[in-house]
Amino acid sequence: MTLWYHEDIKKQFMESLDKESERLFAIALFNGVASLEYKYDCDLCDFSKSMLIATFNTLEWNNYSTFIVYRCALKSYTDWCIKCKISTVDSPAAASFEFDSLITAADYSSKYFHSEESFLECVKIVTQDAGFYVMPIAYLCFAWLGFDRKQIALIKKEAVDFEARTVTLDGVYTATNVSDGILSYLKMAIDQTEYDPVGATIFPEQKAIVLAESPYILRRTNQVAECEPTPVTSATLDNMYQKILRAKECLKGYDAPIMFARQKSLSYKDVMFAGRACKLRQWEEKHEEATIKNRHSWAKALNLWDNKRQLAKYKAYSFFQTYQIWKKENQNDITWK
Repeated sequence: MTLWYHEDIKKQFMESLDKESERLFAIALFNGVASLEYKYDCDLCDFSKSMLIATFNTLEWNNYSTFIVYRCALKSYTDWCIKCKISTVDSPAAASFEFDSLITAADYSSKYFHSEESFLECVKIVTQDAGFYVMPIAYLCFAWLGFDRKQIALIKKEAVDFEARTVTLDGVYTATNVSDGILSYLKMAIDQTEYDPVGATIFPEQKAIVLAESPYILRRTNQVAECEPTPVTSATLDNMYQKILRAKECLKGYDAPIMFARQKSLSYKDVMFAGRACKLRQWEEKHEEATIKNRHSWAKALNLWDNKRQLAKYKAYSFFQTYQIWKKENQNDITWK
């Protein structure tokens, strides 16, 4: 067991916890930050904001859910220290407004991607197995381009124009300037007719599958041949997402690329937000005089996607708030290159 800084205080805190799961995560938290506490000669409850950010960069977690648990353990320990007057609300780490700000920053810097490069790098790491099923990757790529779940299921092979670098859905919504990286995965999805897991390391137990003949890019395997092809269902899309999560769980090791891939959220909503946020940031950089400053100017920028159903005005303000925080905490999240 790692020698904790102010071990007696931390043991008192452990005794105050009711659940065994809370104690286990507190132990993991204290073990992970002990070296920083000795380095700064400061207890975790009195860490400054910069120290806390360094703490989250030091801790090892397998996925975003584990990251949230570490965050909750830290909040619980900080609140307990305030209650016992070991720390005060004047401490930068203990002040509720500072802590909430830190949590938001940590969420956005760890959870969301900040560039298409980082998104594609994460997909590459998670799907490094050469025999990986391509459909789930295409699902995420469409989310990155700004399509919602219902739209993704309806996208046909003919919707992708590789020369014009566009993806068009029934002439209603067009994603333009699609990158080579995204297009390469879409082409693999269009061309894939079967998946053979022989030699695969991620899903070696899965049987070989043959994809149904269909004009849609995302296809399933359980359609009767005589039936007219139909779009995949929400359940099929959920299954694709579960394959991505399973692939993340199979990642071994604690080197920087693996840890980076583990902490990023690959849910379609989070990927879709990051893709749209990156596009909006690029637009702002080219139109400094038109920088988004409030929900009204954001509503006027909806023509970036021309996707009125998904980004209706009543959703604009929520996206704007999230985007403002995301942009403020924006950083190069590929730290090992």
